[in-house]
Amino acid sequence: MDSLDSLVAECSDVEKKLKDALGKLTVTKERKWNRARQTLEVSIRSIWKQGELEAMSTQLERIRSQVMMNVLMCVWSEARNNKKQTEHVLQTVHHIETAMEDIDEDLKAIRAGGRLQDDKVQTRMNTAIWASTGLVEVTTDEATAPPPYTPLPTIEAPRDAGLETRLPFSQRLLRSLQFAEMENRASQIKSAFENTFKWLLDGDNEGRKYGKGTSRLSFRHWLSTHEEESHKKDTNEEDSLGEKVFWITGIPASGKSTLMKFITTHPSLKPRLQEWAGKDEVQVAKFYFWNAGSKIQKSRVGLFRSLLYQLLSQNPELSDIVAPRRQLYFSIAGDKAEAPDWEWPELCQCFSRLAWQLQKKNIRLALFIDGLDEYEGFNDNLPKTHQLTNEMVTFLLQSRKKYDWKLCVSSRPGNYFRDKLRRSHSLAMQQLTQPDIDEYVNQRLLFNVAIQDARKVDPEAIETLISNLKTKARGVFLWVVLVVEQLRITAQDNPHSSAIRKVFDNLPPDLNDLYTAIQNQIGPKKQRQASKLYQLVREWKRTWNGQMDAVFLWLADEEDADDPDYLEPTKKYPEGAKHEAIAKQTVRVVEGCTRGILQVSDPITGSGPATVDFLHKTAYDWIKSPSNWNGIIQKGPDRYQPMIPILAVLVRHARSLASTSKYSTRKQCISRLFLLASKVQDPPEARSQMIAILDQLDVRQLQGLGIDSIFLQTAISTESKGVKRTAVANHMAWAAAWACRPYICGKVEQNPSILSVPRRQITLFSLKKGTPSDIPVLEIVIFGYRLGGARKEPGEESWVNSVRRLNAWQAWQRLETIKELLQKGAKIEKYMKEILRTAVKDAPQNSVQAKYAQLLFDLSGRNNILGSFDEMSQKSFPKHEVDEARKEGEFPDYHIDS
Repeated sequence: MDSLDSLVAECSDVEKKLKDALGKLTVTKERKWNRARQTLEVSIRSIWKQGELEAMSTQLERIRSQVMMNVLMCVWSEARNNKKQTEHVLQTVHHIETAMEDIDEDLKAIRAGGRLQDDKVQTRMNTAIWASTGLVEVTTDEATAPPPYTPLPTIEAPRDAGLETRLPFSQRLLRSLQFAEMENRASQIKSAFENTFKWLLDGDNEGRKYGKGTSRLSFRHWLSTHEEESHKKDTNEEDSLGEKVFWITGIPASGKSTLMKFITTHPSLKPRLQEWAGKDEVQVAKFYFWNAGSKIQKSRVGLFRSLLYQLLSQNPELSDIVAPRRQLYFSIAGDKAEAPDWEWPELCQCFSRLAWQLQKKNIRLALFIDGLDEYEGFNDNLPKTHQLTNEMVTFLLQSRKKYDWKLCVSSRPGNYFRDKLRRSHSLAMQQLTQPDIDEYVNQRLLFNVAIQDARKVDPEAIETLISNLKTKARGVFLWVVLVVEQLRITAQDNPHSSAIRKVFDNLPPDLNDLYTAIQNQIGPKKQRQASKLYQLVREWKRTWNGQMDAVFLWLADEEDADDPDYLEPTKKYPEGAKHEAIAKQTVRVVEGCTRGILQVSDPITGSGPATVDFLHKTAYDWIKSPSNWNGIIQKGPDRYQPMIPILAVLVRHARSLASTSKYSTRKQCISRLFLLASKVQDPPEARSQMIAILDQLDVRQLQGLGIDSIFLQTAISTESKGVKRTAVANHMAWAAAWACRPYICGKVEQNPSILSVPRRQITLFSLKKGTPSDIPVLEIVIFGYRLGGARKEPGEESWVNSVRRLNAWQAWQRLETIKELLQKGAKIEKYMKEILRTAVKDAPQNSVQAKYAQLLFDLSGRNNILGSFDEMSQKSFPKHEVDEARKEGEFPDYHIDS
C-alpha cells in the first residue's frame, strides 16, 4: 500500500502541473482589442510548453509501468487465495490502462496545438484517480475495517472556490448517495385512515388471525422479542435464512404499502424495538420499491443507496471506514470532483462494513422494505429474471442472520417469495383488513353531510348500500377508497338514494374496470384535459425515467398550439418561489380531471419538489393496456403530441439556466432536448412547431459548451475543423450529433445550403494552412455516436456517454437520417469513406458499431446508394432487433437539475 500511495501522490503532482500548464494556455475574458494579442501569445506558448508536456508524458508512462508492476504483484499474491479478488484486480488493471491511454491522447492533442477545456481535463484526471483507487478494495475484507492508511493531502483549492471545497467527507458521501426520487414514493402513499391498522401495534390482537405459515407470532411480539435461530437438523441453509423475517403479503391493492408506512411512522415502533434491543441503541431504515417509478426507485442500487444514506446520516463518523475507496478518491481529486456512479458490488461492500461497525458499537438495525415484487429485476412469470432478485434477497437474508437485524418485507404472494420466505413469520392483508374497511366506510360515508341527509330520507336503502359495499370489497382497500369517493361526489350534487345506489351498482368489482368507469363518469371537457394529462405523464415516464415535476406538468398542460403566444420566446420559467403555489394548483387540476387516478405527492421536508404519478401500480397497468390507452387518446385533442409541450417547457427551463450553472447540468439539459426532439412524429405542423421551439435555445449556451461537448469520444476529428458561430450552425451540430432527423430535415428544407460546406480560406493571421472548415452535417450524423471502447466517465457525465453509444435502434435512427440527407443532395465524401474503413477495423467483431460502419462503407462504394439503402439496412438490422433495442432504450436513467 505504501508504494501505491506514493504513486497516487505522484499522479496528483502531475495533475497539478497539467492544470498549471493549461491555465497558461487559456485565453482570459478581457476586452475585444486584447483577445487577438492573447490568442497569438497562447499559440506561441503552446510551442514553448512542448518540453514540459513531453516530460509529463514520460512521467505518466513511468507511473503506468510502476502501477502495472504493483498490480501484477497483487494478482500473483491474491491468485493463490481468492479468485474473486483476482478478478477484481484484473478489472482494475484494465480501468487504469484505459484511463492512462485517454490522458496520453489528450497530451498528444495538446502537443499538436490543441486545447482542452478545463472540465474535460478534470474529468480525465478524476477517471484515472477513480480507476487507481479500485486497488483499495483488493486488500479490504467486506466485513472488517480497511487497513490503516494516511489520507493524501487535498489539492489546494482556489481562494474563491467557496465553502463546498471544505465539506467533510461524510457530507460528500451523503450527497453522492442521495437521489432526487428517494422520498417520492413514501410521500405518494396515503397515510392510513384514522383508527385503521391500530390492531397491528396496539390492543391485544384478539379476533385477528395471521396468514398460514409455520409461525403465528404476532407482529408486536416479533418486534419486541429476541428469538433463537433454529438449529434443527432437517433445516437446510436456505430455509434458515428466512427465519426471523416478517413477511407482509397480500393481493394487489390490499394496502401493503399503506401498512408499511403506518408501521415505520408509528410512535410505538421504536419503544417496541427497544424492548428487543435491551441496552443497545436501535436505528431504523426503510425503502419503498416503486415499479411504475424511475429506474432507481425499482433497483437494488436505489435500495442500498437509500439505506446507506439513512444510516450514515445517523452515524457520519463511520463514513471513512464504510467507503474507504471514495474517501481516498476525494482526498486526491478534491471535494468539487464529480462523485463516481454507485454500483452493486461497491454498495454491498459498504453496507457490510457499516453493519459490522454498527454491531461493534452495539447498535441494532431494523429494516423495512416494501414491494419486493416491484423490483425491476423480478417477473414472477419469467423465472430467468429471478437471478438478480435472488442475489439481492439472499444478500439481505444472509446479512440479517449474520448481524442479527430485524427485517420486515412486503410483496405480493408470488411463488418465488412463498418459497424464499416460507419459514418467515407472515400475515396476509386481505384476511385481516375487513374491520379496517368497515371503519373506513363508516367514517367516510356515514359522517358525510350529503349521505347523512339521504340516510334520513331512506335509511334502509343507505344501510343496504353500505353493507353491500363492505362485502363487495373482498379485501381490496384501494377499490373501497375509489368507490367511496365516487359516492361522496355523487351525493353532493344528487342526494337521492336511488341516484347514489345507481352509481354504486354501475361500479364494477374489478379494479381495471373501475378505473374505466371512473373516467367515463367525467364530462367530455374534463376527459379531454385528462387525456392530455395522462399522455404528458406517460410520455415523461417513457422518455425521462421518473415522476414528472408538478411544475412541469402545470406548464406543459398550459401550452396550447392554438394560442398565438405558444412559441413566444419571452415566456420565462417560473422562479422557485412560485413552485409551491403552482403545485397546489396542479392538485386541483389532477383531482378534478382524473378523480384520483393521477395524484400529486406531498413532499417530505427537504426531499425535493412535488411530483405527479399514478395512484397505484394497478392504475399504471390499466392505462398501459392498448384498448384503454387508445380510448384515452381518442378523447383528447386531435393529433396531440405530448412531446411538443414538453419540449417547450424544457426550452424555457434551459433558458433559465445561468452560465454559472453546473457544466454537466447544462450539457445534459441541451443533450436531452435534441434527443427527445428526435421522437417527434412527422406531420408537418408538429415538425415546424418542434423546430421553432428548439430555435429558441440561446446560441450562446450552445457555444459555451464547446465543440468538444458534441464530438468527445466520437470518430469526428475537430482538428482544423469547426462549426460556424451562427445560431443555425450550432443548433444543427447538436441536432446532427443526436441524429435528430425531424429537426435536421426540416431545417434543410427551409435552407438547402446548410448541406454545402465552404472551402477553407487562407488568412494573414492563420498559423496553419487555412482557417478551420465547417464539419459537414452528414459527417456529424454518420460519426456522432460514442465509440464502443470509450470509457464511462464518473458522475453525471456518464449519462451522455451511455445514451450516445450505438445500439440497433440508434443505428437505425442514424441510417434513416442519412438516407434522407442523401435524398436531399448530401454526399459521402472520400475522406468519410476512409474513416468508415478505419471504424470497421477498430470496432469489436460482429458488434452493432462494426455492422453499422461496414454497411455504410459498402453503400458508399455503390453508384446507386439510395437504390440499395433500404434492402441492405434491413438485412444488417432486422426489425425485431431494432424493436428490442428501442424498448430497452426507453426509460433512460436521468433526472432534471436546476
